[in-house]
Amino acid sequence: MPHQLPSEFDSARRIIRRSHQRRILVLGAVMIPFLVVIVALGKLAIPIWLFLISAILGFAVFILGLVFVNMRDKHESVTLGFVCPLCGAGLYCATLNRFWVRGECPHCQQPIFGELHDQVA
Repeated sequence: MPHQLPSEFDSARRIIRRSHQRRILVLGAVMIPFLVVIVALGKLAIPIWLFLISAILGFAVFILGLVFVNMRDKHESVTLGFVCPLCGAGLYCATLNRFWVRGECPHCQQPIFGELHDQVA
């Protein structure tokens, strides 16, 4: 059962989630030309080293894009005050369900929903 956030934390989470989804869409739009080029090079009779370089470059752009999205999510989380009251780390993490399922900080793994409600009150 997902935990309920206080209203100001919930609005910050929604803002961060919207920005995260926009960044992922931009990353997808950037990756489409790389995928088209890799598929086109795979169908042509080209040297294998050229195909491998383009595939490695596309993979590197994808990984660096994900790292950038994660860094921006953490920065925006801290900027909006959506932080753990115990360790001060940003609470938004798109890949971990620890926060919603267990009510724990994704960084320090301490239960924090009681502290969030106390902080608001």
